[in-house]
Amino acid sequence: PCSKAHNLGVEKAGGEVIVFFDDDVTLGSITVVENLVRTLADSEKIGIAGASQIPPPNTTRFQRLCANQLYRGQFPIVSQIVPSDMATHAGMAIRRNLYREVGGEPENLLRNNDSYLRYHVVKAGYRVVIAPKTWVYHPMPKTPFLLIKNRFKDGVAYSHDCKYFPNFIYFTPGKWMGCDSLNHPVQSNLHSQILRNIRVNINHLINLRLIGFLSRLSMQLGFLYGFLHNDAWFHNRWQVKFKGEKPKIKKYAKDGEKLELLSITEIERKNLENFYR
Repeated sequence: PCSKAHNLGVEKAGGEVIVFFDDDVTLGSITVVENLVRTLADSEKIGIAGASQIPPPNTTRFQRLCANQLYRGQFPIVSQIVPSDMATHAGMAIRRNLYREVGGEPENLLRNNDSYLRYHVVKAGYRVVIAPKTWVYHPMPKTPFLLIKNRFKDGVAYSHDCKYFPNFIYFTPGKWMGCDSLNHPVQSNLHSQILRNIRVNINHLINLRLIGFLSRLSMQLGFLYGFLHNDAWFHNRWQVKFKGEKPKIKKYAKDGEKLELLSITEIERKNLENFYR
């Protein structure tokens, strides 16, 4: 999972400041890293400095609608340091010692690592902000089918975190639409999440935000689908399935007198079964 990759990266990195970028973003300028580090240096109480997120210049009309209607779809470029919960792994910087101080990220979370990290940074007494004149281009799904597919997958992953790590679930209060909330994550539970999603759906319909409604509904169906499965390894297998990856042969495993051919997926499944047991 991304959380484990982040922790491994921090351990292998040698610098005092760690800078994260998601694999699907494009940097908005050559000064992105410099601006993120400079913002951290502006105050010792700034724990995370994030980049604004906007759609790429070649964005289609459907993708622009997605950016406008999807929760946390974009955040405008700012001219000064702004406190905001929109500092994410899409583009952000954090001091290495602070990352270690808050314990890094739980390595088995599939989706909630961003909010988990921000929550504990704020809890430790630090600020989470957006750096001025710093942005990354964050693409939206190109078609309605890809939107439904990606959001359904997110719902499956989210159900895993809620089911097996309920104490690690957080959400951002305040505005349900758009991404200009200045609030920071608070601890949540499954009941409050269900009520919140119902309110968000109603809000989408009242304001005729059909893409936002479709996105939220797809995620909720994925959540229900994932939550009804009792095998913990299922969610990880589902992630691989959605990426279209075919399991590759990794090794033979001998079980008594039986020689068994195991794929990567089967090996990961057995490891996960042992972990959750």
